[in-house]
Amino acid sequence: MIKATAPILLGLLLCGLLFSCSIFTPRASQTLTISDFRIQIENGHVLSLQDRKSNRELLLGQEAVPLLTIEVGGQNHAPSSMEWVGDDLLLSFDGSDAKVTVAVEAMPSHCSFEVVAVRSEDTIDFLTWGPYPLNINGEVGGSLGVAYDDEYAVGIMGLNLKTCGGLEHGKRDRVGNAARHMEGGSALQAYTRDRTKPRVSSNVLHNNIQAMPLAGEDVVGSKIALYGTPTSSLMDVVARIEKVEGLPHPEHDGEWLKLSPYATSSKFIMNFNPSNIDDCLTIAEQAGITCVYHPGIFETWGHFPLRKDQYPNGMPGLITCVEKAKARGLNLGAHALSNFLTPTDAFVHGTPHPNLQLAGLTTLAQDLDASSTDIHLADDAPMESYQRGKDGQWMPHYAIRIGDEIIKYGARSEQRPWVLSGCERGAFGTSAVAHSSGAQVGKMVSHGYKVFFADMQLQDEVATNLARVFNQSGMERISFDGIEGCMATGHGRYACERFIKVFYDAADNKNIINNSSDLMHQYWHYATNESWGEPWTGNFRESHLEHRLQSQELLKKDKLPTKLGQFLMRTNTTVEDIDWIMGLCAGLDSGVDFYIEPATVADNPQGAEILETIRRWESARLNGYFTEEQKQQLRDPKNVFEMTESDGKLELTFVSRWEPSDKNAD
Repeated sequence: MIKATAPILLGLLLCGLLFSCSIFTPRASQTLTISDFRIQIENGHVLSLQDRKSNRELLLGQEAVPLLTIEVGGQNHAPSSMEWVGDDLLLSFDGSDAKVTVAVEAMPSHCSFEVVAVRSEDTIDFLTWGPYPLNINGEVGGSLGVAYDDEYAVGIMGLNLKTCGGLEHGKRDRVGNAARHMEGGSALQAYTRDRTKPRVSSNVLHNNIQAMPLAGEDVVGSKIALYGTPTSSLMDVVARIEKVEGLPHPEHDGEWLKLSPYATSSKFIMNFNPSNIDDCLTIAEQAGITCVYHPGIFETWGHFPLRKDQYPNGMPGLITCVEKAKARGLNLGAHALSNFLTPTDAFVHGTPHPNLQLAGLTTLAQDLDASSTDIHLADDAPMESYQRGKDGQWMPHYAIRIGDEIIKYGARSEQRPWVLSGCERGAFGTSAVAHSSGAQVGKMVSHGYKVFFADMQLQDEVATNLARVFNQSGMERISFDGIEGCMATGHGRYACERFIKVFYDAADNKNIINNSSDLMHQYWHYATNESWGEPWTGNFRESHLEHRLQSQELLKKDKLPTKLGQFLMRTNTTVEDIDWIMGLCAGLDSGVDFYIEPATVADNPQGAEILETIRRWESARLNGYFTEEQKQQLRDPKNVFEMTESDGKLELTFVSRWEPSDKNAD
């Protein structure tokens, strides 16, 4: 590829496509005319972006927009001047001695900007691309990082792991914020944090987390793509950028999964094992379902051994199940909770791994013998880290680590001297031993699922362990449930992105079908679909219904295939219930996942008819049977239609309307 001249590159900053243009001599201020766009830049800032045909100003507001800003010692600095060194852009900053060299390359699909060198006496702690405010007041794809209206789309794309999308904060978002609405329009943004030094971080999971330093993860190498395109060509451009930049681009039968109907294919969630696999596969075949998915195949999370009660001979039994499925044209998958570590896993139980995640580090204020149930902490202990919540079902483990001993505690003092009381010594299979004054004490980061967490180094090992199970078995579907748990490392969404990348780097199958509990900017490229909604509350039709429907719109704006979550088939589930959910799926171009077991089908008086009903709807939807007018009627959640088949022809018939009985089911 040929590197573009400076004016072309800066013009491509926001238009993102390589148009024919005039050649200018680079200088500090320049107005560039590129095909249908006019951009004015000055001293590393974009002053104006105009559509020449309509004279529409796409840059929101009157102020200049920095290409990037840096944070040094808690102070933010925008570029004050720029100059060209060969094909690279050298930025200087007011109030800082920092010099940042940015390599710029124009390609037909986008323009890339990469920090290739930094000169600074002080560490650049944080680097922000943008924000770029746009006068596009339509839709945003928060995870993808694109703002668009009916005519035009402008996007930002982080091109490597260290370049995160959007804003960094400690709360949990189900969807990314690389693109977001703002007053009067929209904004695009990305960032990179220097992670090479230890730091203390607080987030939605815990306070005062000890975030371990990560070698090589400074701001050098931060890289983005900026692109613009008619909205009708948006997905084509995104696909080209993925291929050019070597980003994940998973496919099914040669078709990009983002555009493949197969990405929305429904699955049956069943406790399959060597004893019942034939029955499970037969039920799936009868329903036209291609995937059977195990909801809890692992004995523990961390090393991911298979459940002994279902797989007494271990991996060979699972391989047998996979081979039987493939012989019948089906595939198997399994559920995982990402980096959650069960206390019975070998990373915790017995001799705990040295890289379990800790928070609120302090020391013992006095010697501790092997039997004492009161533990005296130093006065510098950050006691908010040791705060106990109310007892209940979702109470995490309240435990500390001293050496190789894990200790549960029952209460903490409200004032100095800080004391943890009611302690259970030698918890989780560890040994109770004496500890000397001054020994390190760390609060173990836990969660309402009563699990612990790994630091980043151990998390990489956990992700690799999970990939190894899929490599050995040949399973083809996974859910990265609990991916938000990776924030326990103290590295925010970067850690969540990294878990999935490490898994995929280690996975033999780069086209594995997957979803997750949350969406993120880098993960958008790996993701097959999203399937939010659980069947544990309310009746069949009302469980999380409002949430499920809201999610469809949110995900489609983010240009992702959708599913309507999980539903539970019981012995009293009716054919009309199935007509309702499968019709709603057809209207929304979404799939659905059913918890179902052979015994449930056998005990349901309409079991066989239910399977045939699922088959008929699923086949019609995946083969594009429905007209837009039909879809409009089907996507009304209060409508129930049935689909019949006669002489190979399908007929859609209205059955009834229904009203939710429990307005609080969500």
